[in-house]
Amino acid sequence: MPYPPHLLKHDNRHVSGNHLDVRVGTGYVLDHCQFPTKTPRLGLLDLNPTCLEMAAKRLARFQPTIFRANALEPIHIGAPRVRLHRIDLSAALPARHHSHQNHRFG
Repeated sequence: MPYPPHLLKHDNRHVSGNHLDVRVGTGYVLDHCQFPTKTPRLGLLDLNPTCLEMAAKRLARFQPTIFRANALEPIHIGAPRVRLHRIDLSAALPARHHSHQNHRFG
């Protein structure tokens, strides 16, 4: 079943060139998004190593940075400070919260 066009339009509007996707699934959504740059900085965060591996393979052309962590606990990634433009929490939140799913960072 193809990804619904209205959801793809929403995702394209909210994806950034410096993007962290939380609960990556298979990477299908990001694989179909149009990033605002040809070389986005992409992070994939999930607790499930199988999902991370599958998404990383699918999105290998972007050379994503992989973070294995629980999004519901404090995350320490070993970097002094990471600046992100967008964190996508759409898969991590219940459906009723999807209107507030993307948070923009300075």
